[in-house]
Amino acid sequence: GDDKQLASVSAGNAFSQVLAITQDYSTIDINMRQKNNVALEVAESFKVKDVDKAINILTKNGLLHDAKTTKEVNQKLVNDYMKDDSESKLIIAATNEEVNQLNDMIRDKLKEQRTLEGKKLYKEQTIEVQQGDNKVLRNFSKEDEILFTKNMTISKDLKVLNGERGKIVS
Repeated sequence: GDDKQLASVSAGNAFSQVLAITQDYSTIDINMRQKNNVALEVAESFKVKDVDKAINILTKNGLLHDAKTTKEVNQKLVNDYMKDDSESKLIIAATNEEVNQLNDMIRDKLKEQRTLEGKKLYKEQTIEVQQGDNKVLRNFSKEDEILFTKNMTISKDLKVLNGERGKIVS
């Protein structure tokens, strides 16, 4: 574990609590998460707080991009997302508003792509959803994937956990 890591959602901060009451602990120095050498080198640079080195590695490998406006950054993110044929991909944004903007941009691109490929466009349904303290209207349609951000009981037999994904099938 890493006591500097963001606290886990709804599981508490057990690792930090153990460190607070004991001096007997070990450190793990081997990174098993990054399998790609470039990612490993970047992670190790950040670990030792050598941010300049990490940024240089990212730049040298064409992995760091800049733009003059947020709109340009978002357009680049959406274009890269659409080019990526990975089965699972994810864009992370800082605010719900940014998430909604990016989702809308991707939705428009996916509809455009389906039209160009002669595929059926599914009817969209507007649904009011809770985002933090606010309720907002979002469009959903068949084949949309949803990331659940809190534990929920849907029915007696169906529970959804934070971080699980669902797909709209009809």
